[in-house]
Amino acid sequence: MKISELPKLGIALSVSFVLFNNLKAQAATIHYETNFAPFLPTNFNPGDTFDLSFRIHDINRPKPIRITRIYYHVVTSLLSADRVTLRDIFIPLSFDTLSSQSSSNFTSGLVSTPSDGADLTLVGLGGFAITNNFIPFNLGIQRSDIAAANLSFDLETDGLVNGDGFVASLNLNGTSLGSRAFEPVPEPTSTLSLLALGTLGAASTLKRKLKPFKSTVRELEKIS
Repeated sequence: MKISELPKLGIALSVSFVLFNNLKAQAATIHYETNFAPFLPTNFNPGDTFDLSFRIHDINRPKPIRITRIYYHVVTSLLSADRVTLRDIFIPLSFDTLSSQSSSNFTSGLVSTPSDGADLTLVGLGGFAITNNFIPFNLGIQRSDIAAANLSFDLETDGLVNGDGFVASLNLNGTSLGSRAFEPVPEPTSTLSLLALGTLGAASTLKRKLKPFKSTVRELEKIS
């Protein structure tokens, strides 16, 4: 799945990015929201436990990856005689397992979703983190009720280069159902195009000539 970014010239050649399809840029932070519902099994069984895991995309890159305002919420639909009612259920998240150098302000013991979401910093070679378990049956959620299962977060991009990023996975009973990788940095060819065209001056000309930036959210695996 590709998510496109459109370049936009700012004053004095500063650039802000307008990111579409659930992806917005705010200064040096990019907001993502991605739906994990396609990875879910067709039915839930009593005792099924889910968790989310995060890991640095390239295990050879030790550069810190900082993720903030992390939420995981399930959208359920309730059909009545004359309407469909959608309801958001926010899953309380804490990070029960962290690699030695990684950290979070939200480790085990949460009973509700923090008002500003959870945060996570992945550090070191192969840095990773795993959340607490959540059990759909305990929350009164049936698979047939789920319209979406959205993971949303802000990713700080200061200091990141092409290839930096992380992978988020949804796991069932300790086995990955599917993963998506988040790499916020523009492709090199797009960056070169921006720098070359930036010297031409006129904003209107730049808007016509600049090619879209690309930030990819890739579906890495799906286990049926």
